[in-house]
Amino acid sequence: MSLDSIYCLGGAIFGACLIYPARCIRRLYLLKDGSSIGVVTYAFLPSARKFTVPLEKVSAKTSLQSAGIFHKLTIRDRWLSHLINKHEGKFYNKTIYDTVIALKRF
Repeated sequence: MSLDSIYCLGGAIFGACLIYPARCIRRLYLLKDGSSIGVVTYAFLPSARKFTVPLEKVSAKTSLQSAGIFHKLTIRDRWLSHLINKHEGKFYNKTIYDTVIALKRF
Protein backbone atom coordinates (compact mmCIF):
# COMPACT_ATOMS: atom_id res chain seq x y z
CA MET A 1 0.00 0.00 0.00
CA SER A 2 1.52 3.30 -1.06
CA LEU A 3 1.52 6.50 0.93
CA ASP A 4 -0.85 8.21 -1.55
CA SER A 5 -3.52 5.55 -1.11
CA ILE A 6 -3.24 5.85 2.67
CA TYR A 7 -3.79 9.61 2.43
CA CYS A 8 -6.80 9.08 0.15
CA LEU A 9 -8.30 6.53 2.52
CA GLY A 10 -7.72 8.82 5.51
CA GLY A 11 -9.32 11.73 3.65
CA ALA A 12 -12.36 9.62 2.76
CA ILE A 13 -12.81 8.52 6.37
CA PHE A 14 -12.43 12.10 7.59
CA GLY A 15 -15.01 13.30 5.04
CA ALA A 16 -17.47 10.61 6.12
CA CYS A 17 -16.99 11.66 9.75
CA LEU A 18 -17.99 15.21 8.81
CA ILE A 19 -20.93 14.30 6.56
CA TYR A 20 -22.73 11.64 8.63
CA PRO A 21 -23.52 13.86 11.67
CA ALA A 22 -24.97 16.45 9.28
CA ARG A 23 -27.58 13.85 8.23
CA CYS A 24 -28.76 13.04 11.78
CA ILE A 25 -31.51 15.29 13.08
CA ARG A 26 -31.11 16.50 16.63
CA ARG A 27 -34.36 18.47 16.91
CA LEU A 28 -37.34 18.84 14.59
CA TYR A 29 -40.19 21.22 15.37
CA LEU A 30 -43.25 22.67 13.70
CA LEU A 31 -43.17 26.47 13.55
CA LYS A 32 -46.06 28.65 14.73
CA ASP A 33 -47.35 29.40 11.24
CA GLY A 34 -47.89 25.66 10.68
CA SER A 35 -46.52 25.76 7.13
CA SER A 36 -42.84 25.16 7.86
CA ILE A 37 -40.56 23.20 10.17
CA GLY A 38 -37.29 23.94 11.91
CA VAL A 39 -34.49 21.40 11.71
CA VAL A 40 -31.40 21.21 13.94
CA THR A 41 -28.72 18.65 13.05
CA TYR A 42 -25.44 17.50 14.57
CA ALA A 43 -23.43 19.19 11.78
CA PHE A 44 -19.87 20.33 12.46
CA LEU A 45 -20.27 23.74 10.78
CA PRO A 46 -22.65 26.17 12.54
CA SER A 47 -24.04 27.46 9.23
CA ALA A 48 -25.33 23.97 8.33
CA ARG A 49 -26.59 23.11 11.80
CA LYS A 50 -29.96 24.93 11.90
CA PHE A 51 -32.36 25.68 9.05
CA THR A 52 -36.08 26.05 8.28
CA VAL A 53 -37.95 24.31 5.49
CA PRO A 54 -41.50 24.72 4.14
CA LEU A 55 -43.66 21.60 4.59
CA GLU A 56 -44.09 21.29 0.82
CA LYS A 57 -40.37 20.44 0.54
CA VAL A 58 -40.40 17.66 3.19
CA SER A 59 -41.27 14.06 2.42
CA ALA A 60 -41.05 10.81 4.38
CA LYS A 61 -41.44 7.34 2.92
CA THR A 62 -42.19 5.56 6.21
CA SER A 63 -44.16 6.28 9.36
CA LEU A 64 -43.05 5.97 12.97
CA GLN A 65 -44.77 2.58 13.32
CA SER A 66 -42.64 0.94 10.61
CA ALA A 67 -39.73 -1.35 11.44
CA GLY A 68 -36.19 -0.05 11.75
CA ILE A 69 -34.27 2.31 13.95
CA PHE A 70 -34.03 5.32 11.64
CA HIS A 71 -36.82 7.26 9.98
CA LYS A 72 -35.67 8.72 6.64
CA LEU A 73 -36.76 12.30 5.95
CA THR A 74 -36.14 13.70 2.46
CA ILE A 75 -35.87 17.46 2.03
CA ARG A 76 -36.03 18.84 -1.48
CA ASP A 77 -33.05 20.98 -2.60
CA ARG A 78 -30.80 19.33 0.01
CA TRP A 79 -28.16 16.88 -1.18
CA LEU A 80 -28.61 14.35 1.65
CA SER A 81 -31.63 12.66 3.13
CA HIS A 82 -31.85 13.20 6.87
CA LEU A 83 -32.27 10.53 9.56
CA ILE A 84 -34.36 10.56 12.74
CA ASN A 85 -33.62 7.99 15.45
CA LYS A 86 -37.03 6.58 16.39
CA HIS A 87 -35.91 4.69 19.50
CA GLU A 88 -33.83 7.34 21.26
CA GLY A 89 -35.78 10.41 20.14
CA LYS A 90 -38.69 11.97 22.00
CA PHE A 91 -41.89 12.50 20.04
CA TYR A 92 -44.15 14.71 22.12
CA ASN A 93 -47.12 14.46 19.78
CA LYS A 94 -46.82 11.50 17.40
CA THR A 95 -50.17 12.13 15.72
CA ILE A 96 -49.15 15.63 14.62
CA TYR A 97 -45.83 14.28 13.37
CA ASP A 98 -47.47 11.51 11.34
CA THR A 99 -50.27 13.67 9.91
CA VAL A 100 -48.38 16.91 9.22
CA ILE A 101 -44.65 16.32 8.82
CA ALA A 102 -44.13 12.65 7.87
CA LEU A 103 -46.17 12.57 4.67
CA LYS A 104 -45.04 11.26 1.30
CA ARG A 105 -45.22 14.42 -0.79
CA PHE A 106 -42.89 13.65 -3.69
